Amino acid sequence: IGITLDPDFGKNLGNDWVYVHYSVNGSTNRVVRFKTGSDGLQTLIDMSTPNAGNHNGGTILFGTDGKLYITQGDDHQFT
Repeated sequence: IGITLDPDFGKNLGNDWVYVHYSVNGSTNRVVRFKTGSDGLQTLIDMSTPNAGNHNGGTILFGTDGKLYITQGDDHQFT
């Protein structure tokens, strides 16, 4: 569904966190993080999804405040 890098990715040694938002079996959206070059994943949150498989979507990004924001549901982009 989405992927984003830590705001300090590549700036500080050891801060190579990658955040991934994906669907598990169409009923759960999961957000995990991992460090590049690492084998382990750390699950941050599991969220139940609405019972509508064709509307599975969302967004993951860091705000200017440094916090991670996650949405789920339709990910329609208006232009």
